[in-house]
Amino acid sequence: MTLNKPRSLSHEQTIELLRSFQKGLFYAELNRLGLLCYSISVDHGWYDEPRSFGDRIALMHSELSEALEAYRSGNPPSDKIDAPAVAEELADLLIRLADFCYANQIDLADAVVKKMWHNKDRSHRHGGKLL
Repeated sequence: MTLNKPRSLSHEQTIELLRSFQKGLFYAELNRLGLLCYSISVDHGWYDEPRSFGDRIALMHSELSEALEAYRSGNPPSDKIDAPAVAEELADLLIRLADFCYANQIDLADAVVKKMWHNKDRSHRHGGKLL
């Protein structure tokens, strides 16, 4: 799948897209992704022993660090999947996040849509933050 270059949506298009997320398959599919990620993790022993909240957050953080290192190395092709290394590490992040949310009964889809509704009305750069 080839993605188009990012573009900005109009305010009306943003609202329309957020409403479609609320009505559409986004909720069901993101939650099904969580179930799939969780099931694969359980099948491969990642729930055999309890892990703390901090351990799970650190593992998600490690995927971001690996994405940064892949970028710093020139984003070479992954030797595991047909994608650049940065994409692979970001996929790992989403897998860990979806797994974590499912395991902890966190409705990630609902939280994402609610947060996007909030973000669409925030001030420019959240009040002028530099970073």
